[in-house]
Amino acid sequence: MKNIIFTMIALLSTIVAVLLFISAKTSKPLFNADGYASMNGGTIGGSKAFKRNIFTVTNKSELLKALYDAKGELSNDPKIIYISGVIDLCVDENNKPLTEKDFAAAPYTLEKYLETYSPEKWGRKNVTGELETARKESERNQAKTIVIKVGSNTTLIGKDKDAKIIHGNLLLEKVSNIIIKNITFEDAYDFFPEWDPSDGPNGNWNSQFDLIAIANSTNVWIDHCTFSDGDRPDSTLPVYFNMKYQTHDGAVDITRQSNYITLSYNYFFDHDKTTLVGSSDNSTSDKGNLKVTFHHNYYEKINQRMPRVRFGEVHVYNNYYNNIGIYAIGIGREASIYAEANFFENIKGPATQIKYYDTKGAGYIKDVKNVPPIEGIISSSDGIHTGKVNWNPKSRYQYKVDNTNDVKNICITYSGAGKPERY
Repeated sequence: MKNIIFTMIALLSTIVAVLLFISAKTSKPLFNADGYASMNGGTIGGSKAFKRNIFTVTNKSELLKALYDAKGELSNDPKIIYISGVIDLCVDENNKPLTEKDFAAAPYTLEKYLETYSPEKWGRKNVTGELETARKESERNQAKTIVIKVGSNTTLIGKDKDAKIIHGNLLLEKVSNIIIKNITFEDAYDFFPEWDPSDGPNGNWNSQFDLIAIANSTNVWIDHCTFSDGDRPDSTLPVYFNMKYQTHDGAVDITRQSNYITLSYNYFFDHDKTTLVGSSDNSTSDKGNLKVTFHHNYYEKINQRMPRVRFGEVHVYNNYYNNIGIYAIGIGREASIYAEANFFENIKGPATQIKYYDTKGAGYIKDVKNVPPIEGIISSSDGIHTGKVNWNPKSRYQYKVDNTNDVKNICITYSGAGKPERY
């Protein structure tokens, strides 16, 4: 009898332990990634998090505490972080807002920079010297404050429709398995843009910070988020050296051998350079990587890069483009783009060949049921490379294509932070 009692006690103890273990975790994964993010084992973010690694954060200090462990190291443990309210990343350790003066290194001022490097005085040679060194140091000072790293196995999710992360850059570098959902991202403002006289025929201003930067990372799903320049759009800024002064870089850039990424049901508006896939023509190590899906994203009042692709195998389907300034889809070196059932409106040309290669290095796009057909070209009189895309997304993953003429209404209704789910 005693043996039976001991056996029953042991069994009950085991059951209680199992129930406690289960209750310490989330009851089920938060959503299921689709597109390329569903491959390579899938993307589940922090859905395996213990309750002690489920956080609700309301400011930068709390966000950092959730992202880092007790030793001050970036945590790769499964974690779910709920964003509540507005989190400003351009603040000090006491969450006090910082300005340009807090980062500027002497003797930099914009006035001195403009005077020193004006084309009339400086010409077309590379920008060098004391002021450029000070500008770079100033930009590095700002980066130390506003660039926030995110570890692997993380879900960042807006707790309500008002969740925002502003004035900063989330960096996903050498990490994997991340979900970012239902958050509005605004205004990764660079106080110290660089003047590059050799960038294009007239020179150009270039800024440093993306809203989200993905580098050397795999299995990332960004869904139902909103991206813009906030209340400081570049379109309202002055012109210096006959070029628009630009203080924002990408909305979401995907570079340096990143792979298995999906951007779905996001809303991008009032921005210039939206998404790079592949950082440069010389990044040949990107070959075989950069597998990215863009679907049901809504682009409005955007100039370019929706996306701009080098080397990548990219599926672009059921996106809505409206009031696009320069081009929507950019075909760069060795790009392989399968563009399917996208709806373009108020646009000069749906796609452009960024640089035209006759054979070596050519990038290609396949046009499937787009409205209007992808045949526009802005930057090259040679036309664009169509066809010769030797893969089909149906051989990669399962997905459902909506009728092209329904895409506008679907994206307006469902794309962006706080919008309803549609799965």
